[in-house]
Amino acid sequence: TIDYLEGDVELTDVPVLVVLDSTRADTTRLSAASLRFLDSSGNLLAHEVEPLGDGGLAAWVKIPTLAAGSTPRITAYYGSDTATDAAQPAEVWSSSYAGVWHLTGDPTLGVPDSTGNGNNGTVTGGMTNTSRAAAQIGDGLLFDGVDDFVEIPNADSLDITGGTITLSAWIRMTNLQTGDNGVIIKSNGSQYNYQLGVELEQTGNFRVRTDIPVD
Repeated sequence: TIDYLEGDVELTDVPVLVVLDSTRADTTRLSAASLRFLDSSGNLLAHEVEPLGDGGLAAWVKIPTLAAGSTPRITAYYGSDTATDAAQPAEVWSSSYAGVWHLTGDPTLGVPDSTGNGNNGTVTGGMTNTSRAAAQIGDGLLFDGVDDFVEIPNADSLDITGGTITLSAWIRMTNLQTGDNGVIIKSNGSQYNYQLGVELEQTGNFRVRTDIPVD
């Protein structure tokens, strides 16, 4: 049951995180291929799956509408030995999303974009499969703070269009920051178009410039 009682606006096409760990599901029967989500009317909902460390799964499920003051219910089904994978990541992350990177899996195989935009990344700095680390949702990547980063090729879908832009990232820092450290940056190599970062003493910063060309 999704508790949206405190919501004051209607939301559409909302990716909702559903965690199916050993406390909520029989992980001996749980598989990504067999997983399905249905709404209260029996309609199949688009979802994307991320593995969890205990054999469980985390799923991002696209909810078509969250009405103000509502408590919609969705149902998870799993356990079939003959089901084929029905995940639809690009459908979960609709046209409002320019890129979504979960940072799971072996980084040397690439960092896939879950949207349909194909903004897939590659890692630098000698990162290997040992650069993976337990994160808030499944695995994440462990960056050395020196030369490790994920590079995304320039694409029109990553340009600022319209009047709004949102950047978000989940990070854990092991040391106080001593300079201007970017978390998400679009730049031409020397000047940024936009940046979400952390400065001295963990102070967050967000900057946008619209007059810098990016090749």
